Amino acid sequence: MKKWLVGAGIVAVVLLAVLPMAVSAARNAQTVSVTLSEFKIKGVPAKLKPGAVTFNVKNAGKFPHDFTVLYGPVKWKSGTIAPGKSKTLSANLKPGAYLIVCAQGAGFHISQGMLAKFTVGTFDFQTFKWKA
Repeated sequence: MKKWLVGAGIVAVVLLAVLPMAVSAARNAQTVSVTLSEFKIKGVPAKLKPGAVTFNVKNAGKFPHDFTVLYGPVKWKSGTIAPGKSKTLSANLKPGAYLIVCAQGAGFHISQGMLAKFTVGTFDFQTFKWKA
């Protein structure tokens, strides 16, 4: 009986220590609903917070589109999204400037205006670095 009580007490202490962190992470997660169509990307806010983000991307257009996030040399891609279909893309955002494009048609969709931008954090003009 004592071993069971000690074991239950340890589990309770661990849960009390970990649960607030899990709740905090879930509370800080961001969800962004994006709509793609000819030749627009709608729903991307100008600023997002550092950390986890989920983009729910719907193709409301007549042609295939994609959702590609560029951050320096790093890219996240949804792959092709058929008309009327949706995809989800999750990422962990760091402070910086991001560009979203639809790269379909070997860049033709970009040339027609399918791009959006957002920033994470603020840019420090003294150090020329982004910070949270």
